[in-house]
Amino acid sequence: LYQGWNSAFSTQSIDRRTEYIGKIKAFKHTLEPRKTSSWCINCLLTGHFIESARFVRGARVMSQKAFNSFYTDTSTYMHRTVAKNWQVLHKDEGGKSVDSGLVYVDINEAFLYGATQLFVCFNEEDPAQLSPEQDPEISVHLKL
Repeated sequence: LYQGWNSAFSTQSIDRRTEYIGKIKAFKHTLEPRKTSSWCINCLLTGHFIESARFVRGARVMSQKAFNSFYTDTSTYMHRTVAKNWQVLHKDEGGKSVDSGLVYVDINEAFLYGATQLFVCFNEEDPAQLSPEQDPEISVHLKL
């Protein structure tokens, strides 16, 4: 997971040079840094493509339709999809379906076809972009 071109999280590889070059290439395009904050989930080193993805956030974002967008290394930043079809995430407690206080959006599999990198963009209008206090359950679930 990369956040910006100069920071990396959870990256470990035997070939550190390929990993470093991959990180530089992930952010080879320019985005206005004042208007958006981006995460890059890079699965290139796994040798697998991303088959499906689910983005999970706190329930308060359900009414805020355009604060998150996604693009891939195959679609490029010029072709994005916006997280707008939020659904309530239920959890099973004692055989009953209970609201977990979270919502999710599934990213279209056709959009992800052939992708090894998924970019998650947080627009500046989002009042709690990446704040753990505001959204402690933010997560991305991938199927490779």
